Amino acid sequence: MNNFRRQAMLRTSWGIGVANTESVMRWKWVGWILTLHVISLFCPASASATTPAVEIEVIHEGSRSILAPQQWAEVLGRAGFSRVSIRSRRVGDEPGVENIGSSKFPRYRVVAFLRDDRLVLPPTEKCNQRELGKIKAWLRELQQGGNEAASNPMGPFGLSPPQLDRARQQLATRVGVATEGKNRAELINQLINDQRLPVEIDIRQRNQIAGSGAVSDSLEGLATGTALAVLLRPLGLGLQPTEGERWRVIKKTSDSPVWPVGWDSDQSAARTVPVLGKQVATQKVALPLNDAIAQLAARLDIPILLDDRELARSSVNRKANVTMRAGRFIHSAVLRQLLRQHQLTFAVRLDDAAQPFLWVSTFTSLRPNAL
Repeated sequence: MNNFRRQAMLRTSWGIGVANTESVMRWKWVGWILTLHVISLFCPASASATTPAVEIEVIHEGSRSILAPQQWAEVLGRAGFSRVSIRSRRVGDEPGVENIGSSKFPRYRVVAFLRDDRLVLPPTEKCNQRELGKIKAWLRELQQGGNEAASNPMGPFGLSPPQLDRARQQLATRVGVATEGKNRAELINQLINDQRLPVEIDIRQRNQIAGSGAVSDSLEGLATGTALAVLLRPLGLGLQPTEGERWRVIKKTSDSPVWPVGWDSDQSAARTVPVLGKQVATQKVALPLNDAIAQLAARLDIPILLDDRELARSSVNRKANVTMRAGRFIHSAVLRQLLRQHQLTFAVRLDDAAQPFLWVSTFTSLRPNAL
């Protein structure tokens, strides 16, 4: 009997011990969970989770140092930018900061300018290569949400890069009809209708377009957006993208930019249009500017378009004579010699389908930021 009681007591005490152990273990787990929760409230999980990544695109506008782009890339990498790219300026480039992430998990893209060996961070912060601390401070302020540049619009028309790409794709279909000598108003309507572009044109602009006469250039083969920009420009009008991938025709002013006549190439003129660097034999001749341009365009197999708005402002007539002397020249030199006789020059542009053409205008008009 006594043995039976002792065994029963041992079994009972063992059971109580197990229960106590399990209870203790449960409370330990609860304690660990509470501890981890408190830590998560006061301590960031990692630097990458709390510090937004920032990439930077630097627009190079000229420098006295041939090594400046490489040196700046190294400086900006040390400053803490996650990605650095440096390129030459294109039409429509604007400084600014865009959140390409989300409101909860931001990730920023910065467009800055390199002018005279000084980096201009948006909106107006200027730094040289020795001011690494100043650049780091600007970057840290942006990552902490205190930089006023973060609210600036990105790119032309306030469009983000993906939005701008979609807009260009809308206008990239090529013109498939002959345009030279055609009524301007009829041609504009045809291009808009053929591409089913959602374009708003008010009655005053329609009346202005209706009385504008015939088209002087051959636009066949160009992207529709570039062709429409050429057709509207002499009237002081242009296309502007709006919300919902729609468009409207507006009056072109410094405060109301319009879709450009082509875009600058990332590469040099010789790389974009190699035939410009090839030699040709010329003879002494005098002929109208318009005819000379048409002959060169046929030989180069590339559109050459004249800026009728700037020609009119400078009182230059398309039918004004130009002369050429006999000799051997590269094509670009022939074109420049003809154009200089009327204070004109040319630029290599890419249409909205990324195909090159030559845009002839005044020196003043082809300066950066010119209207």
